[in-house]
Amino acid sequence: MTRLSCSDLRTLFRETPTAVVLVDGEGVIRVVNRQAAELFGYRPEELEGELVEVLVPEGLEQTHRDHREEYMEDPVSRPMGVGLELEAERRDGATFPVEISLSPVQLDDGPRIMAAVRDISERREVRTWGIEAVEAAEEERLRIAQELHDDLAQRLAALQVETRLVRRAEGERRDELLEQLQEEIRAASEQVRQIIRGLRPPALSELGLGAALQHEAQRQLEDTGIERELRIEQVDGRPEGRVQLVLYRVTQEAVRNAVQHADPSRISVRLREDGDGWLELAVEDDGRGFDPDTVAEGDRYGLVGMRERVGAVGGRIELESAPGRGTQVRARVPATPSEVG
Repeated sequence: MTRLSCSDLRTLFRETPTAVVLVDGEGVIRVVNRQAAELFGYRPEELEGELVEVLVPEGLEQTHRDHREEYMEDPVSRPMGVGLELEAERRDGATFPVEISLSPVQLDDGPRIMAAVRDISERREVRTWGIEAVEAAEEERLRIAQELHDDLAQRLAALQVETRLVRRAEGERRDELLEQLQEEIRAASEQVRQIIRGLRPPALSELGLGAALQHEAQRQLEDTGIERELRIEQVDGRPEGRVQLVLYRVTQEAVRNAVQHADPSRISVRLREDGDGWLELAVEDDGRGFDPDTVAEGDRYGLVGMRERVGAVGGRIELESAPGRGTQVRARVPATPSEVG
């Protein structure tokens, strides 16, 4: 157990940039440094003398008290990085994730526990984003695998059958089968090109963002009977390449979701620049809608992939829907992520 004088303690609390709380064996806060008080939204004197459970969310006080009493029976140092990940509560009632490292110290008037507290909200968000990124990448791989299996593989199997028929045929029948075989090969080749274009659509570099979005929406809505409204405003300059790709993918996924799942009579795609260097995309349909709280199961709407892509360029995405009231997907991204916060 570390032994400190009161002078040493005051110096430590004043100089450390970490939020630190000193608690006695009964769980009473004895000293709070300025960083800790600010983290929780108090003044130091408002916390000193209170039970440490005042910093714990409602409903978790007893659990925290049990852990604290268990720790006091055998206090050992838990350094930052291998500390406890817990939930804490600010004065205004907002909760946030924290990592707490504990160190027993001996003062002149008895043993104390020094708790260093770190807000790990950003770290948890990064970790969550990383998980979503992996899920989105896996979703993309599954989509490509499904396209290859469901259509291209069947085409190739049919080509094998037709090749055997050609071998057995003679005369005009042979010529007819050869022509059919050539047509099937052309169709298979076009499908391969479509899959390749799907990985990095050439329309973005050939047509530009606005025209590429129009082209993709029109392609998906062709022959569906769905009324379309495309309002693509002129964007100043040329957005960064990855931003263009993000908006293209969100449009592609949102329109596909509407066509496949919503049974809409109308779909609109709108793109505008807000004047502050941000691009706003909205894809809206008047279809059957759904409850967003239940969409997580299987993520058939590809929301994980859209959220991951938009978040990767510093943007955000919102979804509004309700049964019988259609769906709206809105994405807002910076035209140049490295410059716009």
